[in-house]
Amino acid sequence: MKIQFEYDLLSGACLQLCVQSANDSDARFAYHAQHTILPNDLCIRDLGFFSVAALAEIDARGAYSITRLRSDMKVYIKENGQWKEWDWESLGNQLEEGESVEMEHVYIGHERLYVPRLVFRRLTAEEWQKRMAYVRKKEKEKGRRWHAKPSNKRNTTSY
Repeated sequence: MKIQFEYDLLSGACLQLCVQSANDSDARFAYHAQHTILPNDLCIRDLGFFSVAALAEIDARGAYSITRLRSDMKVYIKENGQWKEWDWESLGNQLEEGESVEMEHVYIGHERLYVPRLVFRRLTAEEWQKRMAYVRKKEKEKGRRWHAKPSNKRNTTSY
């Protein structure tokens, strides 16, 4: 079972309360609940709710969003009228553990959705180990074996 709950923090009003099957998609729920989004609202989404289309709809409604990007998401910068893919790995190599940098005016995904600001943060070794322990646990529950691929960008995350 999964409980979806949305409320307006300022007024305390309940916007959505829904009980669903544990197999139902959070992203699908977000799509069906977008009618509650009003101009100047702030929608905070986790990875389960992440969808470029949902972010575009939030923007189209004049609202704002905070979410964490999936690790496979491509990020682009437009320079001199040309699309340039952002090199996450080289930026990650320049940052110290726990250090972050903000990028302004970037575009995400194949749809190249405009994002006014992206915060990129390199994880500490402890944060990385916690995340990998969680991934290994989930993969074991699914009956899969998982091995981290060696990469310098593995200690990075973006919001």
